[in-house]
Formats: sequence, structure tokens, C-alpha cells
Amino acid sequence: MASYPWTAIWERQQQKIEEFANVRRWLDTMRERPGVKAAYEKAKAYQSNRSNTDPEVAKILFGQSAATVRRSS
Repeated sequence: MASYPWTAIWERQQQKIEEFANVRRWLDTMRERPGVKAAYEKAKAYQSNRSNTDPEVAKILFGQSAATVRRSS
């Protein structure tokens, strides 16, 4: 459960979720859990609509995909 928030933002991380059918199924299942829905609803009060991520930092953090990681290994 602790990894859900990190994996739920797969689009922002520029990942291709269709490459991981089981992960997609798990994400869809987790998103529908009552506790997850309640937590995300409560979190809305603390969220900001602005991004404070430097473009270069974002490139380093989110500029990789499973395919690029496999190639560099």
C-alpha cells in the first residue's frame, strides 16, 4: 500500500503503464478501495495546483521509463 502513491502518478513519471498489465490491474483495484478514496479526498485540502519542480530536476526524476532503465543496465 505504501507504494501506491508513487505508482499512481505513472503518467507524470512518463511511464507506459500498458507495458505492465498486472501493475495497471493493481492500481485500478487500489484506486477503488474506500480507504484510498477517503485519503485522497482528505488530501485535496493540502494540495496546490502549482508545480514547484525545476524543469531540469523533473527531467532527472521523471525522464526515465522501464525501457530506458533496461537499456542502461
